[in-house]
Amino acid sequence: IMFAGDFAQLPPVGGRRLYDSTVGVYTGKSKLVAAAQKEAAGKAQWLQVVDVVILRQNMRQVCSSSADDKLRTLLVNLRYKQCTQDDIDFLSSRVIGTSISSEVLTKDEYKYLSIITGHNSDRDAINSLGCTKFSRDTGQELVAFYSVDSRPSAKSSESQASKHSGLITPELRNTYWNFTHYESSNVPGILWLCRGMPVIVKKNHATECGVTNGSEGVVVDWISHTVFDGKETLDVLFIKLTAADASVQIEGLPPNVVPICSETSEIYCMLESDHKFKLRRHQVHVLPNFSMTDFASQGKNRIYNLVDLHNLYSHQGYYTALSRSAFADNTLVLQGFKPSRLRGGLDNDVKREFRDLEILDDITRLKYEGKLPPAVI
Repeated sequence: IMFAGDFAQLPPVGGRRLYDSTVGVYTGKSKLVAAAQKEAAGKAQWLQVVDVVILRQNMRQVCSSSADDKLRTLLVNLRYKQCTQDDIDFLSSRVIGTSISSEVLTKDEYKYLSIITGHNSDRDAINSLGCTKFSRDTGQELVAFYSVDSRPSAKSSESQASKHSGLITPELRNTYWNFTHYESSNVPGILWLCRGMPVIVKKNHATECGVTNGSEGVVVDWISHTVFDGKETLDVLFIKLTAADASVQIEGLPPNVVPICSETSEIYCMLESDHKFKLRRHQVHVLPNFSMTDFASQGKNRIYNLVDLHNLYSHQGYYTALSRSAFADNTLVLQGFKPSRLRGGLDNDVKREFRDLEILDDITRLKYEGKLPPAVI
């Protein structure tokens, strides 16, 4: 089995980090719950990995301009949360409104470019404004596609879901539709679309076709039908994949155009009180793509990169957002940022993991070269 990853990027959304020193620790006060037992088992498996190869050559920022050199240096220092004043000065020079005019945002390359931000609520707000602007700029009318919702059946093992099982009243249905995308597990109650609009896939559909969670595209067409007093619901959404390496040909469709079918899934909705309840929702798993979170941006290569660093939680968020850039000159920061996020050093757990990986990398190299002493296992 081969693992590939980067601990300089973001930790998991749920659960603790593999290298967290508290994973598997028994305090004697209570028994480990099932989730903690799984975390401990996962850490035990991870600690059995002893062959490590650290890939050190930068394959994304490969240009040799002065600005690109500064970006590479910034990213190296940011991995360890040890940025210098020169790094901060360089990043400040990429903030719109300083040495860069805000008029740059009117260029075609940035006009509808997805903004990397830290909060799902910010993403939803930017996407809402982006839909309206795109509709106005292209002279199209936004079409609303509604989800078909129902409560889980009474046989559900969750008591809260069982208590509220059954059909949904029109009043509740409207309430559920108006939840933000974040409040409804990123499965929209109302999906506003028009042709040509950028969208992002939010579920793995067909890995072999490149239709995975995070795939980006533009709306080509759709098939829908009418439900609930004339409201439309999607059956199939056709999108054209926009990734540079996209190469998909489905019989009967233009190149790189793929169908995304509506499907039923159980989601959690969140109320203002932070109370969550389960809902069955039939909808296409896509969102408008005028903004994405730093988590969603992981793994992407962006020729043009527009980031909002201000609300990112940690240096790992900063690193993730900025390391998407292929070119320093095409990297723009929307507003100010917090220099404290770039300085101060790593916490002990991350530091220990980086140290262990460096040692294992050196041992693996010696083993490959046949120079590893027999005493080292």
